[in-house]
Amino acid sequence: MTYRWALVDASGYVLSAGSAPQAAAVPEGAVALPPEVAPRTAHLFRKSGDAWLARPPEDFPPDPSPGPEPAGAALASARRRAIAEITDVTSALRRRYITAADGQDMLYQAKRDEAVAYLALDPEPATLTLFPLLAAEVGITASTPYELAQLWVNMQAIWLAAAAQIEPIRLTAVYTVETAATEGEIATALATFRAAIGGLG
Repeated sequence: MTYRWALVDASGYVLSAGSAPQAAAVPEGAVALPPEVAPRTAHLFRKSGDAWLARPPEDFPPDPSPGPEPAGAALASARRRAIAEITDVTSALRRRYITAADGQDMLYQAKRDEAVAYLALDPEPATLTLFPLLAAEVGITASTPYELAQLWVNMQAIWLAAAAQIEPIRLTAVYTVETAATEGEIATALATFRAAIGGLG
């Protein structure tokens, strides 16, 4: 199965698009492309709600210059590659702490909420009727409900601490790349990003 994806801005315009052999390789924040929109032609469409609309001709005015601008095209291509690298690297780093799967973020939050609610009770409840997630996992990851709830809370704290380190680096790198005026500035931004991410271990 091939996963076809696109990264779109707040107005629904395509920033980049591609395909991946597995869901884990799809860039974070990407949306699925419908069957009628190929990655190579995704820039001709705009996402509006659940629909993909063909962009009007006025979105693509004729180039008044006598010929193509290789330098501008090269800069745009370098920018796309840099942002793709930043997305891929930070996504891989996050996967050290959480599993990348559909709905996994919601499950982690549900576990954390259930754990906090359980730990707030004194004495501990006699049954896990009100705590279905704990009931499903106790005896597998931890031997008692209390130990499992504590583990989930601690894992959430570890993830938040990691995210607090990763996210500023990602945002700074993307902003620097998007505002870079030359390929050299993009290369410098990537080098700075790689060093910062490498420093996280």
